[in-house]
Amino acid sequence: MRANFTQLYLHYVWATWDRLPLITPDIQKLVYAVIIKECEQLKCTVIAVGGIEDHVHLLTGFPVTMSVSD
Repeated sequence: MRANFTQLYLHYVWATWDRLPLITPDIQKLVYAVIIKECEQLKCTVIAVGGIEDHVHLLTGFPVTMSVSD
């Protein structure tokens, strides 16, 4: 018997104001930890998180029980 199958992946990118290099190595782990914690609260699966001094990338598996706009 066939069943519905849905996978939704979202790629987020956040940039600092005016692309200033504000994400220094001493706060980088803290920024990533906060992002991961928020994803876990939303029941998203964090696949990858990373970036450099002026932006952050996040790839998540998004639950189908929640709308993207939420």
